[in-house]
Amino acid sequence: EMGNTIEFLHKIGRGGASRSYGIEVANLAGVPNEVTARAKVILKEIENAPQMVAAKQSGAGNGENKPISLGERQVLKVLKDTNINELTPLLCMDLLERLQKSMEE
Repeated sequence: EMGNTIEFLHKIGRGGASRSYGIEVANLAGVPNEVTARAKVILKEIENAPQMVAAKQSGAGNGENKPISLGERQVLKVLKDTNINELTPLLCMDLLERLQKSMEE
């Protein structure tokens, strides 16, 4: 990583990456800046999800003490158990669609 950009080397090593580089790859592939900028916003929201859940459980910020619903817990479990490094963009969209539908039920 170099600042806000990455340079891919032609060396492959064992093990996983410490983080996903999907947005950076999308930039290199020519995906429009509006799309990758929105993806960065969503990524920040996802990265902050544990803090938001803790705040929701404690009622912080809104004066309520509302517990997380069963549907929300199931969504969080699926997200926690999902290896995003094994998902293609299409599988990722399918997963998100299923999670959204499960929240509507």
